[in-house]
Amino acid sequence: MAERIVEAAVSNGVDAATFFLTDHCVIFDYVQNRVRDGVHPLTSFPVGTASGFPASFAPAGPSTSFDAALRGKGPYANIAYFFRGPDYMRLRTSAPQAFDPSVSGSIGLWNLPPSFSTVDAAFNGALNREPYGYFFKRNQYVRYAWDTSAADSGYPKQISNLVGMPASFASGIDAAVDGAGPLAHMGYLFKNESFIRFRWVASGEPHVEGPVDRIHGKWPGLAELLLAGKAKSHGLEWLRVARARLSALSSGSLSPNDLAVVTLALATHFHITPLDAANLAVASNMFASIEATLRASSRMFRFRTDDEARVDFAPKALPADGPAAAYTFPMPPSPAPRINITRNFKGRSERNRVSSVIHEAMHANDPTTNDPARHIQEWYVSPALAPALGLDVAENDPDMATRYDLMTASDAVHNPASYATFARHVFFGHDNREMP
Repeated sequence: MAERIVEAAVSNGVDAATFFLTDHCVIFDYVQNRVRDGVHPLTSFPVGTASGFPASFAPAGPSTSFDAALRGKGPYANIAYFFRGPDYMRLRTSAPQAFDPSVSGSIGLWNLPPSFSTVDAAFNGALNREPYGYFFKRNQYVRYAWDTSAADSGYPKQISNLVGMPASFASGIDAAVDGAGPLAHMGYLFKNESFIRFRWVASGEPHVEGPVDRIHGKWPGLAELLLAGKAKSHGLEWLRVARARLSALSSGSLSPNDLAVVTLALATHFHITPLDAANLAVASNMFASIEATLRASSRMFRFRTDDEARVDFAPKALPADGPAAAYTFPMPPSPAPRINITRNFKGRSERNRVSSVIHEAMHANDPTTNDPARHIQEWYVSPALAPALGLDVAENDPDMATRYDLMTASDAVHNPASYATFARHVFFGHDNREMP
C-alpha cells in the first residue's frame, strides 16, 4: 500500500526547503542535493529557535499534520504561511523570526473560491508566472495573484489542464514546493511515494517535465528522515504509556487489566517480576534516558548514504543489501553518538521503524549494549517459540550469544530490543513483534 511521505513543504527561496510529516520537519538542501542533519519537532520551529507553533494550531503528537505551506511573494515577501484545516498561520521569516500574529486566522481571508475552504497543497510560479501562487484541492487548482491578494477569475480549473500532468496526479496531490537556488525554475508536486517536476518557462506554458518518479532515492535522505520523525513521534507515545504504567506499578495504582499486561511484558522482555525493585529501577531510569534522546532528534538524527555508512563501519564490510536501517555511531557511545538513518529504514514496517528508533536511543545511552550477550534481537527466539509469535525460525547467529527468551535478567535490562519491544507490548496491550 502506498505511503504518504510529504504532507507539506515550503521553500526558503534561497537554497533549501522545509518538508513536514506529522509533527516534525526536515530541511532539504537544493545545492547539496541531500537532506541536512536533524529531525526537528514543530515545538521548536522555526528550526534553531525555541518558539514553536502554538499548541492550538499544531499540537505535539503523530496525529498532527499540515495541509500546505507557502512562501509569500510580492507585498508578502519575508512571510511564510502554514495551512491546517480551515486555518492558517503566518511566520515572519526575516529576523527576528516570529509568528505574526501569534494566533491563527481563517483561510477565508485569502479570497479563494468557496470550495477552497481548506487546501491540499500550494506552491509558487516563476519566470512568466512569477506573480502567482497556486493552490490545489482535490482535482482542482486556483491561481492566486499576490499583488491583488485574491484568486484570479476563471478558477478553479482541473489539475488535468496543466500541461503534461499525469492522470495519477490529476486526481489530487499531497504537497507541493518551490524550487530554489539552482532549481529556482522548478516546482515539485508530491503524492504518496512519488513526485513530478514542474518546469516554469520564460515564454509559453509551464509544464510537467519528465516521468513520475520515486521520492526515495531521488531526494537523498528526505523520505528516510521524515519517516524517522514520524517513528519518533509514535515512539514518544509508546514511551509515555510504558513509563506511566511503570510509575503506576511502583505506586500500586495499576488497574487489574494493566497489571496483567505489565506483569507479562516484564517477564517476557526483561525476565523479571514486579517485585524486582532493583531491575525495575534500572529499566525505569533507562526509559527516561531513551525519551530524552529521542526528544533531542534535532541533534541526534542524521541520514547516512551507503558510502558514509561504509566509512563508519570500516574495516568491517557492509552486508550485500546495505547498512542496517538505523544504527548508533560511534559505539561505544563516546564521544556523543548519533542515530544514523539509512536508505533501508523506509523498507521497515511502520511499527518496526518505531521499535528501531527506540532501540537506537537505548544504544546511545548504554556503552555495554553491543556485548553479544546483551544485543539480542526480539525476533531471535528459540525455534519452538517462533511460530506462536508469528515469527520465522531464525538460524543460529554467532553475533548473538543466546536467544531473546533465554537471556538473563541482568543482560535483558541492558538489551536495546527489550526496551523497544516492552514499550510496544504495553502500548498495544499484547506482544506483537515482527521480523525486520
